[in-house]
Amino acid sequence: MNARFDLKTILVPVDFSERTEAEAEHAVNIAKHLGARLIFQHVLPIFPGPPPIDAEAAEAYSHDFSADIRAGIEGALASLAERVAPGMDVECVVDSGAPTEKIEEAAKAAEAGLIVMPTSGRGRFRRHLLGSVTTQVLHDIPVPIFTGVHVQDVDPYSQHPYRRIACKLELEAGDEAVLGWALDFAAAYDAELTLVTVLPFLDGPGATASLPEPLREQALATAKERLEKLAAVQRPVPGAAAIGGPVEDVLPEFLRARQIDLLITGRHRSQEVIGIMGWRRDLIDTVRSTPCPTISV
Repeated sequence: MNARFDLKTILVPVDFSERTEAEAEHAVNIAKHLGARLIFQHVLPIFPGPPPIDAEAAEAYSHDFSADIRAGIEGALASLAERVAPGMDVECVVDSGAPTEKIEEAAKAAEAGLIVMPTSGRGRFRRHLLGSVTTQVLHDIPVPIFTGVHVQDVDPYSQHPYRRIACKLELEAGDEAVLGWALDFAAAYDAELTLVTVLPFLDGPGATASLPEPLREQALATAKERLEKLAAVQRPVPGAAAIGGPVEDVLPEFLRARQIDLLITGRHRSQEVIGIMGWRRDLIDTVRSTPCPTISV
């Protein structure tokens, strides 16, 4: 492994939702495979506000139940670790405060190389409420994030659950680092790696959709050629594809057809239509629609 793939610690923020155990199982598989240590973390949220005016209510609020809650959560984390990682030394941490801030602090302190956490996948409107901690982490913490709506579809107890991996690139600055990470992860699992880029063909002035069909085909051919040249600089990759259409439609179809077990993609903060071709970068839509787990680098 080279420096770009220094994955010695995996942080697993645990919210005890329905997807928590499946995500933790994947974290355990990766930790075993790469010899990384595991940290399970739960953040107790703080609900700030003025004290009640009513004297009796104020007295009730004055009691500190945090010790009991913390003890219960520590027990729940230990039980989770025993279920999904029997015999492994899993560090269990309980923090309190703003979840995203505490996750970032824990990731920095542990020098985590990967964060594994669930996502609700409850629709596009959800992300605008900033109610999804995973959404905030994806945007704010510069550590590779393993997440996804369909993590249950991959058997985490298989010795090699990621036999076919796809790396989605945007053909822009930063692709080299994403590709390098994907190449190293695929090599660690002896997995087949496929490169893909998506030209969304959005409607609107100046967008790719306004191009005649022959020019669209030319744009796809040019994109595929750029993918192949990009890979050749680091390590030749036999499979490379450029596809066109709405990302949330064509990417899942491509991944299912190739029977991809894991998608690795770059991190893009913008969710707007940008660039002269009108290409859209929407990481949340990619995570929501992908029919397999996703690692966002």
